[in-house]
Amino acid sequence: MKKGFTIIIVSLLCLVQFNFAQTNLRFEHIGIKEAVSNQKVNRIFQDSKGFIWFGTMFGLNRFDGISCKAWYHNAKDSNSLVNNSVYSITEDASGNLWIGTQEGVSCFNPVTDRFINYSAKGKGRFNFNTEN
Repeated sequence: MKKGFTIIIVSLLCLVQFNFAQTNLRFEHIGIKEAVSNQKVNRIFQDSKGFIWFGTMFGLNRFDGISCKAWYHNAKDSNSLVNNSVYSITEDASGNLWIGTQEGVSCFNPVTDRFINYSAKGKGRFNFNTEN
């Protein structure tokens, strides 16, 4: 009798725990409609504040849980993204994002909403090309 009762209690606890875990699952589709700049996403990164960042073939996107904000390269603005093809994203201890692109690296300061660029073509502050 005790063995049967124990099996029933354990089964009920497993069932309750399984159902509880299942209620927390939520999946969404984020795309062009939600303002992601391009469907070709090269990198997804979550920062320390919980924002989800998408590195696409056409810019950098930040998803706040509701909508996206995008940043792009602008040849007339030296504080814009160095290149639109984003391949890597990471965060440093100060909360700055380091964005690896096809043509160099951009350091994004989320407080000032500006980039400092290090161009692989020598157009920015640092030239990655070591050839003379």
